[in-house]
Amino acid sequence: HTFPADVDILLRSPGGTNVIIMSDAGGGTDIVNANLVFDDAAAAILPATIVSGTYKPTNTAGPDDFPSPGPGSITNVNPLLSSFTGDLNGNWNLYVVDDLGGDAGALTSWSITFEINGAVWTPITGLFTDPAATVPYVAGTMAGTVYAKPTTTTTYTATRASATCTSAATNVTVTVYQPVVITTQPANQTVCTGATATFSVVTTGNFQTYQWQISTNGGTTWTNIANANGSSLVLPNVTAAMTANRYRVIITNSCNTVTSNGAILTVNAPTPVVATDLWSQRICISDTLVPLVGTPVGGSWSGIGVSGFNFVPGATAVGTYILTYTFTNSSGCVSSDTTKVIVSDCAERIRLLRDDAVILYPNPNGGRFNIRMNSTLYNYLGMRVYTMGGQLVKVQQFGGLVYGRTIPIDIAHLPSATYLVKFYYDDGIRSSEKGFLVVVARE
Repeated sequence: HTFPADVDILLRSPGGTNVIIMSDAGGGTDIVNANLVFDDAAAAILPATIVSGTYKPTNTAGPDDFPSPGPGSITNVNPLLSSFTGDLNGNWNLYVVDDLGGDAGALTSWSITFEINGAVWTPITGLFTDPAATVPYVAGTMAGTVYAKPTTTTTYTATRASATCTSAATNVTVTVYQPVVITTQPANQTVCTGATATFSVVTTGNFQTYQWQISTNGGTTWTNIANANGSSLVLPNVTAAMTANRYRVIITNSCNTVTSNGAILTVNAPTPVVATDLWSQRICISDTLVPLVGTPVGGSWSGIGVSGFNFVPGATAVGTYILTYTFTNSSGCVSSDTTKVIVSDCAERIRLLRDDAVILYPNPNGGRFNIRMNSTLYNYLGMRVYTMGGQLVKVQQFGGLVYGRTIPIDIAHLPSATYLVKFYYDDGIRSSEKGFLVVVARE
């Protein structure tokens, strides 16, 4: 078009609002095959020559007259495309006039590009429309820019919807770092040699990193411990050389760094113990109680056949057993020692009553003598005492008999003489008896 300064262009929306795109701008140099783009963000039309490019809508004179079939006289002091209001769906009209004679030109084509700025944001917690975060964002309103100030990490979603279509959701996550605060400091640990010591810290905050350190000089200097990067430090199989070491942890996130107190490790040694040597001692299953001795005193015995501080062979069977003596010292450290027990059947103790199952002594005597069980076959016996004339003068029963038990017998009420003392076992086919001539002699 010749002399573009005479060209006035106006755009009318479907809702009837108007924006002057170009008026009285561009000077007198002809527009030749130019592609002009009008954008609110561009520079104003000031050059005397208009060429292909992007320009801001400009009205340097006004009001401008857009005769029939145009909208008539329109004034835009500061024309902006963003000033269109109302429903933007429908017919858009472009009006182009040359307000003076003698010029000619042609509009080849025109189009509108809609830049949709803004969306509906959810959730609204922690959202504002100003950088100072003083104006809360209102749910359901369109906003191209919002300012997030959540108290915890939050994922926000932006969507755009019209009567006919809805955009896909776009998400953005605002990560909130809470400052690190130690709520529980590492505590001193007292353990025994070979045990596991654990130091722990409890904090508030998030996205934390941990680095445990050790001091071997009372906290004067500290050294990082390799791979010690958790909220707890586990020290397995500690030794006495580690006692008095101090341990602390440095905790860091994007907000701050805090250092815990130093906790002291104390390693106590267990007390050496010695268990009775029983493996070389011959123990028969018919034995009653075998004393158990362990040092230092105050410990306890455990194992098959153990009853307090005794080993009970009769509670076991022929075989080998390991007994353990355990002692806990004042520091709570536990130590133990073991001894081996071999339980034998001791076949030589299986004697019949008619043989040497019972031993009587002393004989002669003054009316008081003993019998000792020399067999494991009889747990009870009966006794009858006869005069040499065959008169029965005493009857007695004995129960709970075990090998080696000694029983005192008193017939001192009888006169000095020789008596037949019979021991008998009454048990069907195993019934048997044994007689002794006992001389009672008194001065």
